[in-house]
Amino acid sequence: MIKKKIKGIVFSSLLLSASFTYSQSNVLHVKSPNGKIDMALESGAKISWSVKYENREVIAPSDISLTLSNGVVLGNNTKVIDVKNSKVNNYFSTPIYKNKMVID
Repeated sequence: MIKKKIKGIVFSSLLLSASFTYSQSNVLHVKSPNGKIDMALESGAKISWSVKYENREVIAPSDISLTLSNGVVLGNNTKVIDVKNSKVNNYFSTPIYKNKMVID
């Protein structure tokens, strides 16, 4: 249960405050603002993702797919059509935390 929460937090944090890069090898990288966390999303025969912290693997490559009720599998033989590189750095106010503003 705790591992699932940690994975969800890492994934969400990376998507909300990250820079996106894409290489010709069908691997999309989402990095934290300081570059220490790197989530890789690889497309091809299957979609897989992994996470590294300071170049140390913390989540091993894992396949992602969704099987519909009619048996169709979403996530096989994928192809990236378009990628937009961007950098996001947000902050929000917190009335009950020790700091008035938190960088996300």
